[in-house]
Amino acid sequence: MTPSDGKLTRAEAMLLAQGKDPNELLGTRATAEMLGGAKKISWLTKARLRGEGPPFVRTGKSVEYRRATVLEYVLEQEDRSKEAARALCERREQELGRRMVSRTPAAMLQSRSSSSASSQSRDVDADSRQVQQTLRELRRLARASGKPNGRGS
Repeated sequence: MTPSDGKLTRAEAMLLAQGKDPNELLGTRATAEMLGGAKKISWLTKARLRGEGPPFVRTGKSVEYRRATVLEYVLEQEDRSKEAARALCERREQELGRRMVSRTPAAMLQSRSSSSASSQSRDVDADSRQVQQTLRELRRLARASGKPNGRGS
């Protein structure tokens, strides 16, 4: 079940390097173990019914998953998670950039003359909280993208 051009997929190459057969069919329980444990059996069933999750083959009443296809699904989820983290970083950088543009020296001097020291302190505190929140979110996404399923569980 390799691509028609004869090249191996990333997952197939990884499995062959580990000495495992990429075309091996796994049952739901074995697939759940591969995805992170017995708790994933329920998730696999629900995902199948919703048309999500890794592709499967129905043989009679049994449902089986090709080992390489499951690994490829996990790798795709990891890639998506990393892309989402990058997009969030870019959005946050743009938001911070807009905020910084509005705080040019001329704008800051004008706001200083028209506002009190306490309101300036509140602005600095609000900016500091926003930066801290952004850093927490980035750390959370970095931890989550290191997980095989991209959800941190």
